[in-house]
Amino acid sequence: MAARGGAIRAGIRWDLGSTVLTSGLNLVGALAISYVLARRGAVAAFEPYSLAKRLAAVAMPILCLGSAAGIVHLVASELNERARAALLWSAVAAGATVMALGTALVIAWPDGIGRLVLGRFDPVLTQAIWLYCCGIAVSALVYGMYRARFRQHVANITTTIGTTLGPLLILVAAPRAWTISTVLGATGVFMVVFGVACLVRLLSGAQWPSRHLFAVAIRSLLVYSPPRIPAVVLPALSMTVGALIASRSGSTLGASYLLAGMAIIQLAAAAVGPIGVVLLPRMSEMGALGQRETLKRMTSALVYVMLAVGLIGTPLALAGTEDLVRAWLGAEFIPAFSVVRVISLALPPVVAWTLMASIADSTIRSPITGIASLVDFGVVLAGSVLGASYGPMALAWAFVAGRWVGAAILTAVVVRRHHPRVAVVRLCALGATVTLLCVALGMLLPASGNGAPLLALRLAAWIGLGMVAALAAAQVAPSALGLPRPFAPRKVAPHGLS
Repeated sequence: MAARGGAIRAGIRWDLGSTVLTSGLNLVGALAISYVLARRGAVAAFEPYSLAKRLAAVAMPILCLGSAAGIVHLVASELNERARAALLWSAVAAGATVMALGTALVIAWPDGIGRLVLGRFDPVLTQAIWLYCCGIAVSALVYGMYRARFRQHVANITTTIGTTLGPLLILVAAPRAWTISTVLGATGVFMVVFGVACLVRLLSGAQWPSRHLFAVAIRSLLVYSPPRIPAVVLPALSMTVGALIASRSGSTLGASYLLAGMAIIQLAAAAVGPIGVVLLPRMSEMGALGQRETLKRMTSALVYVMLAVGLIGTPLALAGTEDLVRAWLGAEFIPAFSVVRVISLALPPVVAWTLMASIADSTIRSPITGIASLVDFGVVLAGSVLGASYGPMALAWAFVAGRWVGAAILTAVVVRRHHPRVAVVRLCALGATVTLLCVALGMLLPASGNGAPLLALRLAAWIGLGMVAALAAAQVAPSALGLPRPFAPRKVAPHGLS
């Protein structure tokens, strides 16, 4: 049992290291895509491309019937190799069937779908967004299958190439004469072709199952995966509904501002996302092995990380929003500062959701993530409908309110179940200190609108303060949590001993 626990911890370190590295590359790639996009066509190009990304996040689990995540659990828990192969083939068959039906519907009825999604008749953009959604779905299926085979590093590499490097190269190399619909369509075609090539390679050694095994695999997939779709779809839809309402009401500018804020808040989720990706299957394994104390300590550590990011990241986000938007998206998005600043208030609940969902999905049988996401979406939808006439600022506040309510429900259930022990007095003091420093720096630093060097100076100040605060948060963490303490003194053996 002890050896098995050591193997689990070693696997966590290796998977987490590779996932953090590739997530960093994906984050830089996403920033580069937004940077190039904002300067290629400003608001006119940024709005449809960002909307396609948000719609793809919503459509992905539906197009895969939830198998992109469900296949990880089903294959990993299956001991029979033929049954594993049947599950892999069934996931591909289910995804291909749904995507084929959706493609036929988009080709046959582009007018209705375009008006439903975009609020206007634009068949070329509608079909381009559909291709992009299919590309994301195929990439997610490949990622889940490699994870199911315990090949996390390969999953990370294929995702980086398929969803970050490829789209970035297409965007950079695309002629200026190409419309944003053409760029989206080309990106979708690339992701589909690359994903299918990865699936062919992955399934080359998987035996085609018998009719009975295939039927059993399809049944298992349909029983396990679709009920978990809402927990993936609704949070993504919550980030899209405001922009959709603004776009349908004719406010393309307002939709772009909202999507810019969502893109920035997603950076926080991307920063802590690798933790949830790696720990979900590992925590399930710990529960099966009866390692209760290890689970409790890990839960306490995740709660501490959640609080640290919220207490330190929120004042930094509020203080540095203007400089980040100015440097990242350019002068066209200067009017979006106030909207993005409001959306940055959702930083703590977005981080809390990302971390607490990994605990809930691996240790709590009831679908609490689905229930919390339903409440979250209900609040966002109600607030967006009621506040649509008041502009993008009201839509931003509706999103923030929904995120806080959903994350509070999920966190309360996890805390009640696991009773994590986290001493946060020193962490709260650190958060207050960071807040005061943000106010002081904001008053002392020269205005960023006076030139690029001053903007770079302000960004360097915010980044430096964030790095120092993160190191301080790790240093004051309770030792029982097992978090790395960068400046902890090393234990030296007495003289003459080794």
